[in-house]
Amino acid sequence: MICRQTNKRKTGVFVPAIALALALPVLFAPSAARAQCENSFTATSTFNQMAQDIADDLNDFIEQEENFIEDKITNTAKNEVITRLEEFDQNIREGLSVWWREHFEPALKEMTTQLHASQIDQSRAYGSMMDAQNQNEYMQDLQKREVEAVRRYQPNEMSCQLDSIALGDISSGSSSGGVGKAARMARASARALAKQSQPRRQNAQGTPAGRSTAAEQNERWEEYIARFCDPDKGGQGCDGAPGDLAGRHVDLPSLLWGDRQTIDATSADNQLVVDSVLKYMLAPKSLPPVPENVVQAPAGQQMLLRRRTLTARQNTIYNSVALMIGQRLSGSNVNTQEVRTASGLPAADASTDASYAEIVHAVSKDRFHNPQYIVRLIESPEQVIREQGTVNAVRLQQMNELYKRMEEMVFMEVSAHASAMDMDIPKPQAKHRPTNQ
Repeated sequence: MICRQTNKRKTGVFVPAIALALALPVLFAPSAARAQCENSFTATSTFNQMAQDIADDLNDFIEQEENFIEDKITNTAKNEVITRLEEFDQNIREGLSVWWREHFEPALKEMTTQLHASQIDQSRAYGSMMDAQNQNEYMQDLQKREVEAVRRYQPNEMSCQLDSIALGDISSGSSSGGVGKAARMARASARALAKQSQPRRQNAQGTPAGRSTAAEQNERWEEYIARFCDPDKGGQGCDGAPGDLAGRHVDLPSLLWGDRQTIDATSADNQLVVDSVLKYMLAPKSLPPVPENVVQAPAGQQMLLRRRTLTARQNTIYNSVALMIGQRLSGSNVNTQEVRTASGLPAADASTDASYAEIVHAVSKDRFHNPQYIVRLIESPEQVIREQGTVNAVRLQQMNELYKRMEEMVFMEVSAHASAMDMDIPKPQAKHRPTNQ
């Protein structure tokens, strides 16, 4: 127990009380009997002395007790308390220092690191979430664009018609085909037809026209009565039996503008009909050949050169007419039966190896007569845009053909005008003629 000193007065009252309590047994203890010879003076002196001794003893006791309480109780307790407080303070300081250095401070640092890392990770997580959201929005936008592109560029039956016509039927093993091939074949056929008739018109050797006009006319007559004579149409020389190609040598309208737009170029009969149509229409009569002895003279040379001029001008007309026939020759590997029969045309008039003219007719006219055309057209706005591109392509192709036709017309007009100018050249007067005429 640790006693605390409150104040000086309290201590002064407490100490005499203890001393009095301890002195009472001494004062009232029994003593040896003395003689009754003492007087009042001696008795008083003795009592005073005794009182003085008691007071001295009490003072000594009190002093001893004070010293005891001060030294043994107060100072010892105080020193002990101070020592214990110092030990407690040292222990607390050391414990707190160890706890701070080894536990709490590292824990605070770790917590700070974790909090900082968590904030950084939170920022990274926020950034990842924003990136994920942006990526998701980008992917959604990309998917919408892909769906829109698929819907916009998705092929359909109408757009595939022009595409398949442009390529042709490549399943047959042919490396090329389509409308491009048909156009090239038409122009090549026009040049070939013009060149094929040129030997007869120039009286080339080995031809009937090269022998004589009568020989060439006789060959044509034999061909006429054997193949083209038609007694029902006023044909003479038929002996009542029509030819297998009766009347076709002059039937140019059915050849060019009939429902059947394709001529089978591999057929010998069709080749004969085409050659005869051009012959009867453009050069029905061959000129007499120029004898070799006449060619040596200036007049014979002039005649021969004039025939070359005539041949060049005839080639211009031949190319124009032959091109219309060439555009109706087969060889494109394009099947137009489905397109043309859907518009109501008989299957017999449609071809599986269509000509250039039939292809153009199918995509520019027959496909619009199909009852399903408008139904398929209104499926989506993109369908209308694609069909508009198809129609523009067909229109551009036809404008190109129109330009070529106008170009051919200019050449034919120039040829005819040049021929007329040759015929209108005035002859010189007799006085201006050379003497060695």
